[in-house]
Amino acid sequence: MIFNLLDQLKDNSDLKIMALSLNEGILTSKLRDLGVEVYSIPESIYSFPNIFLKALTLFKRKEIDLIHSHRHKENLLAFLLAKSQGVKRLVTTLHGMSEPSPSGQNGRNPISLKRKMNYFILRHYFTRVVTVSREMKRVLIQEYPFKKEKVDVIYNGIKIPKLTGQRIDQSIDHHFHIGTVGRMVPVKDFNLFLEVAAELKRQMDKVRFSILGEGPLKEQLVQRAKDLQIDDSVQFLSPRPDPFPYYLSLDLYINTSAHEGIPISILEAMACERPVVASMVGGIPEIISHGEHGLIVDTREPKKFVQQCLRIIEDKKLRVTIGKNASERIASCFSSSKMADAYRSLYYNL
Repeated sequence: MIFNLLDQLKDNSDLKIMALSLNEGILTSKLRDLGVEVYSIPESIYSFPNIFLKALTLFKRKEIDLIHSHRHKENLLAFLLAKSQGVKRLVTTLHGMSEPSPSGQNGRNPISLKRKMNYFILRHYFTRVVTVSREMKRVLIQEYPFKKEKVDVIYNGIKIPKLTGQRIDQSIDHHFHIGTVGRMVPVKDFNLFLEVAAELKRQMDKVRFSILGEGPLKEQLVQRAKDLQIDDSVQFLSPRPDPFPYYLSLDLYINTSAHEGIPISILEAMACERPVVASMVGGIPEIISHGEHGLIVDTREPKKFVQQCLRIIEDKKLRVTIGKNASERIASCFSSSKMADAYRSLYYNL
């Protein structure tokens, strides 16, 4: 999302953009390739007080009008820098809320001390809080509580791919290819994806699966695939800078997350005309109208996911129609240019 935003804003003649990252990696490399002025203070090397002092040294001679931050640590850093340098406009984007247990247990998760402190700073010292879905805004106002006028909704946006000439054969070995994308962490609930895969494998022969991503649960998920006896049908693929060829290799995209804001992966799959079966969580219903742009599952039962997947698998006409509708939906409402226009307007209004 940050890359897509800065890619759109970098050529704006009356904006001067600087980016500070607490990690060196793909994002910083890609931003430098765009010509964005990028600084890096790796949190893996420096303590937070040292990060603050180094950032203060970096920016003390810069005339900064507004700081836009992401994540709790960056929010605290932005607050301290603003206080030290007299910056009066602070904006943050919240990309997700508290992560419920993927096991489907009832009851609210207790809010952590770290999140409490983050919300306190945002409520009292930030000029504006941006959420990526209306559902997130509702939760902030009703449960935490934030003032309604302080919270804006700006949907995540992606660069719309040019599909012409990028088609990839989706029927390698004539197998139906079902995939998903994300960090291998509990909130993504890839265990549910594997359970769905196992049930589909029992019902049809020519089907294969893949997960594109890395994360701390990878070894556990590989073992789970073996336990379900589908390890010969599931590929675990490393992340790639350009994910669109992967989406174009799919026949169906599944999202099994226990919570989401506006997931970039769903936007990218839909932009590639891929039908999506997804959980009814977070902002996903704001992207997908059930039966028109994709299919939504309102429980976490594997059999319910399987039922919706089989609708797509068995009805090619439905698959094509949903794919085209999905692509049109993303182009009209979730493009990076539309997102950037909204943020540009917010910056100027402040």
